[in-house]
Amino acid sequence: MKQVLGFDVYGTLIDTHGVISLLETMIGDSAARFSIAWREKQLEYTFRRGLMQCYREFSACTRHALQHTAESLGHSFTEDQFQTLIAAYQALPAFPDAVPGLEKLKDTGCEMHAFSNGQREAVDQVLENAGIRSYFGETVSVDDVKTFKPSPKTYRYFMEFTASSPDNAWLISSNGFDIIGASAMNMKTLWIHRNKQIVLDPWEFKPTAVIDSLEQIVEHIGD
Repeated sequence: MKQVLGFDVYGTLIDTHGVISLLETMIGDSAARFSIAWREKQLEYTFRRGLMQCYREFSACTRHALQHTAESLGHSFTEDQFQTLIAAYQALPAFPDAVPGLEKLKDTGCEMHAFSNGQREAVDQVLENAGIRSYFGETVSVDDVKTFKPSPKTYRYFMEFTASSPDNAWLISSNGFDIIGASAMNMKTLWIHRNKQIVLDPWEFKPTAVIDSLEQIVEHIGD
């Protein structure tokens, strides 16, 4: 049976902290702390909007999170700086292991799709800018179902969109909440454990395997 791989994008293929160098030109040594807080608030907004059933696109969550982070940490950006930071989200870099990992997979016969909270056009653009769009078939966006991961609707939609099932559908993600959400829907999951300080939630849902790099995916697909 052909294996169907869904790759989370932000934080898995694409480094969301690729904005730190730009932030350093604006706020100096506070850049790393700011980037972490921005990302955490962005995800928090997707969770809250999902629970409220009050959907706004991922880009709106990103903008609102940037505004909140600036205000909460006491930074003031000009309108030009604010728009520059938002635009930088379309030019985030791929992680160093992305191309080597995807190269190893491209001749395996697996279907590979981007699977993201972002809108399809935005995801395609960031993957193109990072030089890795050509590795994927379709981009599967939760925007089609108007909610966010880890809603069961998103993983169900991925399987419907790709004509796959729990028998051959995989989620590859570095985000623990994403791994748990897909595992709860009986998808196979690979957790990219990029940050060793992060511990997976001790719930009943476990990843199929835990790996350190996208280059190790090929060792587990089809097991």
